[in-house]
Amino acid sequence: MQRIDSAVFIGMGALGILYGHTIARALGKGSVTFLVDPDRKRRYEADPPAFNGEPSPFVFCEPKDYPSKAELLIFGVKGTNLKEAIDEVRGVVGPGTIIVSLLNGITSETILEEAFPEAQVLYSVAQGMAATREGTKVTCKNPGLLYIGIPERHAERQGALDAVEAFFDRTGVQYKHEADIERRIWCKWMFNIGVNQTIAVCEGTFANIQKPGPVRERYIAAMREVVAVAQKLGIDVTERDVEDYVKLGDTLDPEGMPSLRQDTKAHRPTEVDFFSGALIEKARALGVPVPVNEALNREIKAIEASWKTEK
Repeated sequence: MQRIDSAVFIGMGALGILYGHTIARALGKGSVTFLVDPDRKRRYEADPPAFNGEPSPFVFCEPKDYPSKAELLIFGVKGTNLKEAIDEVRGVVGPGTIIVSLLNGITSETILEEAFPEAQVLYSVAQGMAATREGTKVTCKNPGLLYIGIPERHAERQGALDAVEAFFDRTGVQYKHEADIERRIWCKWMFNIGVNQTIAVCEGTFANIQKPGPVRERYIAAMREVVAVAQKLGIDVTERDVEDYVKLGDTLDPEGMPSLRQDTKAHRPTEVDFFSGALIEKARALGVPVPVNEALNREIKAIEASWKTEK
């Protein structure tokens, strides 16, 4: 079995810092490299990342200066930056490279497979993480779990999956092997569509979806529209999954905020096109009505448009 001794990250969001910090803490400085442009390299070296107040011993490197092909390449960028990130890291990907995506949505693995046919792409989704990122500092009350697996059609990637799971075992990354990983990705997408968008629109926190009222009702209704689309496609996402994810949502830090709300608060471009945008496209092709998500999509696009008028 292939042995992995280092990890390369592109994108330093909350998940990237969480998993990078966990790996670097176990294996030491030099084991985790973040690929960055020159400006970010200077900025991060001047203001080093930290996880729960503990400095993260990362190495920062421009992609052109990385000395070899990556053993394990982890994408932690926003969906809006995926194409740019793919172009940046082409030089570090080789036939032995294993790729893991931490992106939201249901499309990143397919995009990465098409971009890097020489590599082995594993499927994953992070769930249950409650974290806030301010600059390069992440505060995390619950690291959650990284679900990881391969679809049956990619059985030839089993060796790569075994290698990554062994690496996670050695480094302390909290993960769960998921036999039906695509179903799990759809379930998390369903939850993100509900929780991210409704909290962004109401400008609230997780507390808003944890108490009875119109926000909670809208959040659940948005998830149910995902179930309707999934069932039309023959994907095993059900009302029971809605109930399970509502229970999960009720356990999150009431003062915390999902990523899309953090983006709207900071006036950053959001991933709304990877949430309701992608759902609406699928729903229209199938003839499935998704009025709740159409309204959420319009409202979030209006929020983004309002920033331009402020300038």
